Amino acid sequence: MGEVKLKKCRRCGHVFLASHISKRGLCPTCGIQAIQEAVEQLKKKQGPVYEKWRQAYERSRELRLQRLREFHQERRGKPRLPELDKVVVDMRIMPREEAKKK
Repeated sequence: MGEVKLKKCRRCGHVFLASHISKRGLCPTCGIQAIQEAVEQLKKKQGPVYEKWRQAYERSRELRLQRLREFHQERRGKPRLPELDKVVVDMRIMPREEAKKK
């Protein structure tokens, strides 16, 4: 028969089957507790989980603003909309040249 692999939970130290331990090394009970603690920290807006989230959010915001500034720098001097070859005059669509003659 196959060998049974056992692992310890990093948080509580209890021994479980390796298949019951998460990638982060937590048993199901400790994993749920960790999620609940993280949610509470985010709600209260304090704690290490919240600080890590806030720093990541600020970095992504700065990147977004930088990309937006670069986009506007490239667009500077260019017309907002391309020239249209037809225009509406007196509720009729006609070529631009004909509209200029009237």
